[in-house]
Amino acid sequence: MKIKLPLAICCITGFLVIINSFFIIPEMDHAVTRYLQPSIQISSAWTFALGAINIMRQHWAKVARKSKDWFFSASLLVTFVLFLAMGLFLEGHQQNPLYQQWLDAVANSITSTVMATLAVYVASAAFRAFRMRSLDSTMLLVSAVIVMVGTVPLGQMIAPSTPAMSRWLIDMINTPALRAMGMGVTIGGVTQSLRNILGIDSSYLG
Repeated sequence: MKIKLPLAICCITGFLVIINSFFIIPEMDHAVTRYLQPSIQISSAWTFALGAINIMRQHWAKVARKSKDWFFSASLLVTFVLFLAMGLFLEGHQQNPLYQQWLDAVANSITSTVMATLAVYVASAAFRAFRMRSLDSTMLLVSAVIVMVGTVPLGQMIAPSTPAMSRWLIDMINTPALRAMGMGVTIGGVTQSLRNILGIDSSYLG
């Protein structure tokens, strides 16, 4: 019963959503809009709440034990509680000017710093990867250099023909490859969804 009931709920819900997506049935559309969509929002809210509680417990334990780098956990807890309190109790909540000021001064600044640091690591990894060890790596290196040189203004001044070559590589090589990958991911998602709905794969039940 512990397995059959969740499988039955998943099967019925999945087929209701599929039928509602392909056929116009007012009663079914009302049921999906009235009951299923709010349940997704409620489940998502509980998921975020459980994740927040789990993060708080883990970092509070590190602070209480004074583990290595515990001050990072302390700063996370203080920031989390501060933003949560401002978002819940300030007038206008997230639209409050004080909340927006703190968001721009703290969260956005830290995000920009982290992204800049990651850009350095990406550049370092790209330098190590772009080595002409084989035909594939040579093609990757040549195409990457053309795209980078054709994108920046300095490269366009050095070689005026690179923007057209860069655009051709993006439109004729990169875009079809990304679309093919997207189609593969979509087909894989549909296949896995059908396996879950039909009960073929019940590993998500634990």
